[in-house]
This record gives sequence, C-alpha cells and structure tokens, in this order.
Amino acid sequence: MRWTGVVAAVALLALASMTTGSLVHKTAVRTIDVSTSVVRMTQEVEITNTGSSSVSTYAMAIPAGHAPFLAFVDAFTPNDDVLPVTTSTSTPSDAPTGTKMFEVALEAPLGKGKSVKLTVVAVFVGALKPFPKEIAQAERQFMLYFGNHYVYSPYVTKKQRTVVKLASSNVVSHTTQEPTSLSGASLTYGPYADVAPFTVSEMKVHYENNAPFVTATSMVKEFEVSHWGGNLAVEESYKLEHTGAKLKGSFSRYDYQRNPAAAGIASVRSVTAILPADAADVYYRDVIGNISTSALRSLREQVEVEMRPRFPLFGGWKTEFYMGYNLPLAAYLRVAADSGRYILTVDMAGAFENVPVTDAIIRLVLPEGASDVAVHTPFAVEPELSISSRKTYLDTSGRVVAEFSAANLVTDQDLVFQVSYALSATAILMEPILLMSALFALFLAAMVYVRLDLSLSPSLGGIASETSTFVADIARATSALAKLDNALAAWAHSSDSKTFAAAKKNLDREFRTPSAGPRTLPPTPPLEARRKLFTKLDTAQAEFFSSTISADALASRSTELSTEYFGLATQIEQALDALH
Repeated sequence: MRWTGVVAAVALLALASMTTGSLVHKTAVRTIDVSTSVVRMTQEVEITNTGSSSVSTYAMAIPAGHAPFLAFVDAFTPNDDVLPVTTSTSTPSDAPTGTKMFEVALEAPLGKGKSVKLTVVAVFVGALKPFPKEIAQAERQFMLYFGNHYVYSPYVTKKQRTVVKLASSNVVSHTTQEPTSLSGASLTYGPYADVAPFTVSEMKVHYENNAPFVTATSMVKEFEVSHWGGNLAVEESYKLEHTGAKLKGSFSRYDYQRNPAAAGIASVRSVTAILPADAADVYYRDVIGNISTSALRSLREQVEVEMRPRFPLFGGWKTEFYMGYNLPLAAYLRVAADSGRYILTVDMAGAFENVPVTDAIIRLVLPEGASDVAVHTPFAVEPELSISSRKTYLDTSGRVVAEFSAANLVTDQDLVFQVSYALSATAILMEPILLMSALFALFLAAMVYVRLDLSLSPSLGGIASETSTFVADIARATSALAKLDNALAAWAHSSDSKTFAAAKKNLDREFRTPSAGPRTLPPTPPLEARRKLFTKLDTAQAEFFSSTISADALASRSTELSTEYFGLATQIEQALDALH
C-alpha cells in the first residue's frame, strides 16, 4: 500500500508537470492594490496551449511568503463569468518549497495552439507591515509591502507588467527592477519578457498609508430562525483592533478634539456597516450598554449604519461591541420541491467594508426538532460542523445549534452559503400546542383554586349564613311555643273543641313550613343546645297533634316544655355568643 501511494504521488507530479509545461503566458498584466489594509492582486492573463493535447485547467501559484495571508482566490472569464477554483493536490517539481497551488477549471478544453483570456484575483489579509511600528498621535502612518517583481507562475511568461496602486504619492522608497516608473500613487514594473516559471525578485515598497487599518480579530455571527414568527434574527459580535502603527506616547483628547484631522490622521473614528436592504430593528451596543453615536441610512439596495465607538481607535487599541437586526424569513428560506427540506441561504461575511475578519464563528440556531443538518459553503474544503442545543422559551429538548469556523474573511469574497435541514409538521406545531396546553392548564388551575377550600375551620361566610338561619329558626320556635301555650290555656278554660281544632290546624301548617336554610352546622359544643331545642320541639309537635293524649296531660306537658324551653334559651344565647 505504501509503494502504491508513492507511485500515485509520482504520477500526479508528472501529470502536473506536463499540464503546466504545455501552457504559456502570452501576456500577463498584474495589478497590486495596496491602498487599503487589504492587498488585492489581479492578474489578467492570456494563455496559449503549446502542447499536443488539449488542457482543461489553469494553475495559479501563491508564493510561500504570501500563503499565510491568503483570504481567497477567484477566477473570471472576460465576460465576468465565474470559473471554479479548487486547491491543487499536487505541486510542480520545480516549485519552491511552501508554494500553494490552485487549479482553475476553464470554460472549455483549450486545444493545441489555441489561446484564452482570463482574470485571476487573490486577496491577502495582514500582508502590510507598519514601519515605523510606533508613531506619535499627530504623525503619519507608513507601510511596507513585500512582493515579487515578476508574476509568480508555473508557466513561462512571454510578456508581463506589474502595476502597484499606492494610497498616496508619498513614497519613501521602493526597489527597482528596470524598467521601473513612479507616477503619482502608481508604481509600474516592466514590461518584462520571457520570464521563466517561479522566478523570484523581491519587491519592497515603503509608502504612506493612512487608511483605517481595522481588523476584526474575532467575529461571531449568529442566525436565529423562527418559523412561526417569520423572522430571521441576526446578531454579530465583534472584537476590533487597529492593526496599524501603534500609538507612541500618551493620547491628548484636547488636541484630538481641536483638530482631529491633524492630531489623529491614522486613527479610526467610525466604521460603517453595510446591511441588507430589508434589515429592520437595528441595534448597536457594547458591554456598557446602548451606543447612541450612530447614524442609519436606508438606501435602495442596502442599509448603512455608521457606528462611532466611544473613543477613537489608534494603533494597538481595541474595542468590542455587538449589533443585530431582523430580516424577513421568507426572503432567505425556501422548501426544496423534491425532498421537502428547508434551505436557508445567508451570507457569512462581516458587515464592515474593508474590515477583514481573521477568525470567525458562524452559528445557526434552527427550530426545535430540526434534523439532518447540512452546510454547503463556498470554500474548497467544507468546514467541520458541530451540533449542539440551546433551550429558549417554550422549548422541551432545545433548539438545534449548528456552528462552524472560518478564517480570513473579506467582503470582496462571495461568502453566501446554504444550510439545509429537515423539520416535520409535528415539530412545527409543537410550540403552539404547548402554548395552548399551558393556557388551558392555567385556566383549569384557576377554576379549581377559586372553588377549593383548604382552610382547617369553617369560613366566616358559612358561619354567618348558618347563624342567620339559626336565629330565624329560634324565632320560629319561640312563636310556635307561645301559640301552643295560648291554645292550651284557651282550651282548658272554655273547653271549646272547635276553637281548639282551628288553632291546632293553624299550628300544624306553621310547624310543617320549612325554615329558610339548613339546620346543620359543624358539630361544635355550643351548637348542641340548638339541636336539643329542635328535638324538644319535634317531640312537642308530635304530642300536640296526637289524638290519644288528653287535654290535662297536654297542658302538663306544655308547662314542662315551657320550663325546658326557657332553660334552653340561656344555652342558645351562649351558643350565639360563641358564634360571634
């Protein structure tokens, strides 16, 4: 197996040598833009196939000294059609150590003797070095750029020229490789003829560059998807650092306020975020709180937010803040017709133009129940995706959080990527069902609570109601006993049976009329007198209406009952006092 791998590697190297050897740069015009903190190199080449067979790829080489700063490589046709670029798995045998190779797929195989034009763009982050490394507050900032006088390529270049675009015409020094010319802020090397592959001649340019050298050393960009709200919430956290020449000495706020253009020419006063045109509810805060020194402009194609930190940034100074906004989900989320999967298309680039991001974390908070998450990025190698969960409102198992890392991101690059995931109808309906269930349980608990008496003693309202009924029953009993005594006395005196019969009938109706409420109360000792009273009344009623008892016996019974009644009256009064 080891020898098989060696043979395969040798074969690839040989193939690479044949491929690069069959192409020739007929012309090459290279433009290196070093006017900002980001170096942009554009190569417009015309290639000719001098071999005997057709060629379908073009090789792009990045020297070892520039490879660590490389952000991306793009390729285009003269009609601005994008050509696929991939990292090469092989390196030509004559390439210096550390050379990084890329392959550009041509639109069509290039036949023998045919030529084609294309443009290759490479962007570098951190390739410019401040010199001197420290400057005073009012001093100007100068940068050093190191490069190659020649186009670094695996091909022979018949004719080439390099143009370096500077930030100003103030050039301290530069290397010369005749012919060399400096005109204003433009430095031209060449034309040069018949340059061999991988030819190296060091270029160094020392020039003034007061552009804002702001770098996002850390960025966390989070997308939170809400299906029910139809909203895509975006929050971006930044750690910004001025990576230019460091401030030497102390900072004078007085001098800066009096003349900021002179006493802080290399400082950064503000940064401008470019947001989508449909961004809404924009906020901008730091660790202290809301920052009011910002201005928002809604344009036709974008929303611009100019943000002023709490203090200007000088070399070596840092600041941290975060910003957020909402986007309509319908504009970024669609459902695949064939699989039914949800596909979210968003941009991972930072919001600030000309502010490169050295380290980035892209985080996607998907709905609860999302599964089979996949990320498709524009990178040659897909980043490693980590899956975790986060619990928020109305969640049971938590929302799915997908996260990956990226490095050296710039706004020039196409950083649009897609996230696809599966989400069942049950998972979508879970939150509304949970919300309705919670409301139903709340109402049910309220209904049970208002009807449930958990006290250890009867309520004051119940006692008051029973007391009122008790008093009414006592009044009724008192009246009945008085009428009973009067009827018995009249019968004994006159022996008029008709009158006694009429009185008996009236008393019968009165005794049979129910009271206004129940005759029961909790079995407390003071209330036993009440029960005894009504027992006596019931017995007297039965005796009075009995047909077998004589008048004398009834009169005697009435006298006895009256005596017992007045004895019970005292107990009743005590019972009433106990109730109060």
